Amino acid sequence: MTDIDQIWDNSKQIYQKWGIDSNPFTESIAEIDRLRQVFTGRDNEITSILNQLQSANRSRILIYGDVGIGKTSFIKIMLDLFDRKDPRTLTSYISLPNNTDLATAAIIALARKMPENDWAQALLHHMGLIPDRDPKKEGSTFKFGLGGIGYEAKSETQGLNKPQIAALSFEDLLDRAFETYDRVIIAIDDLDKQDPSAVKDLLLNAQGMLKGRASFILTGHPSGLTQEILLSNRGLFDRTQQLTSIDVPTTKLMLLKYLNSVRIEAKLITDSDAFYPFSSDAVSVICQRSIGSPRLLNRIGNYALAEGVAQNLDLIDSEAIERAIVKARKDFRDQFNSQERLLIDGITNQGVLSDSNISLTELQQLGAKSFAELLPVLEELQRRDLIERLPNDGSISYKLSPLMLPAEPPQPIDPPT
Repeated sequence: MTDIDQIWDNSKQIYQKWGIDSNPFTESIAEIDRLRQVFTGRDNEITSILNQLQSANRSRILIYGDVGIGKTSFIKIMLDLFDRKDPRTLTSYISLPNNTDLATAAIIALARKMPENDWAQALLHHMGLIPDRDPKKEGSTFKFGLGGIGYEAKSETQGLNKPQIAALSFEDLLDRAFETYDRVIIAIDDLDKQDPSAVKDLLLNAQGMLKGRASFILTGHPSGLTQEILLSNRGLFDRTQQLTSIDVPTTKLMLLKYLNSVRIEAKLITDSDAFYPFSSDAVSVICQRSIGSPRLLNRIGNYALAEGVAQNLDLIDSEAIERAIVKARKDFRDQFNSQERLLIDGITNQGVLSDSNISLTELQQLGAKSFAELLPVLEELQRRDLIERLPNDGSISYKLSPLMLPAEPPQPIDPPT
């Protein structure tokens, strides 16, 4: 047996000792069955959005919140609810690709959910995407030979070119969808990946489509959405819903659900070993350092289990988690480029870095002429959960995330309600 095989077997044995069959922590959940297992909270937000989507009229909804707060999981669990409860509703989802207008994104999302429609599959084919099946080809048939007996040949021609006017092609596709369904909901995720000025143009250019017969859910985080979009919207959205940090008791329940999703025998939160292999103080540290971010919870949980496997621990306590975070922090610094390192050091020294407190000298050291030039780098650091953007309408401000801060004594957690 090779060394790598031994490592595999050892980790599996440790997981079994802990009563789980694999590592449950992941930043992105692809399987909807597993998402149902671990999704936690958001009852008020779900009730509000469901009421909006179930109305007789089409709805246009903007879901926004910070990076890692669970926007994608939220809309996917909403769409799954319609899929399971309302067969007369067609739901579709797409993460907005770069340099793609909203009408083209909507065509791709909708066509992928219409595998039996020849025109929908031909649209995908001609856009350079892989359809669920080959589109039918149109042509004429004729035979060689006497009396119509002999070799049969077919002259084939493709019946559709790439759509030139995406909005009109989308309307044609929507007509076909409504032949079968009473309601169509299209979710376009990650609007914030575009430049804020580009987002404004995307929305304005898609006004006609968004005000059509389909319902739309769009998502983004505040740093990628201008205040004009969030506040005025030009009448574009029927509802804007902010997703904020989940509270500590809900975070604890989410941690339990993640463990139960791979638990050999599921536990109740009242069971004494519900969070095994984590000790009670370790659970407190995970929940506190997660600051209500589901993605950060997964990231810390992953670090903690890796430390437990590496040290072959029977119980992962708060000290083990802090060791894991220190190791991760060192890995982060080893991967920083010079600009990222200077930014992290600047935030560490000042506590908060913003467009109002950065000096001209600091900008020059960072190789930037303005704070705006640093925003893509800061947003990338935020995406990696290394810094947080502060809720401040007056300026753009960042502070270190809990992953980059020294340990604090774990605080007791109230039970989930």
